[in-house]
Amino acid sequence: MIEHSMPVPRTTEGLRDALFDEINLLRTGNGNLQRARALCQLSNQVIDSIRIQIQHGKLLLDGRNKNANIQLGSPKNSTRKK
Repeated sequence: MIEHSMPVPRTTEGLRDALFDEINLLRTGNGNLQRARALCQLSNQVIDSIRIQIQHGKLLLDGRNKNANIQLGSPKNSTRKK
């Protein structure tokens, strides 16, 4: 059985390992569906935050090319449709 008391490394590899460990537990019948769903939801939040950081980095690089000062959360980089 996989030990869950150890912290997951805060890397994409750590996240991937945790997800595959949970899949393996479910496949062997040793998993907990509620915990697996919670892990999936948390993983989606982590992935979304990473996606936002990547988008912000791209905007910063683009802004440097245009001499713009774009801050995270700035209306200048909003992707929301009005």
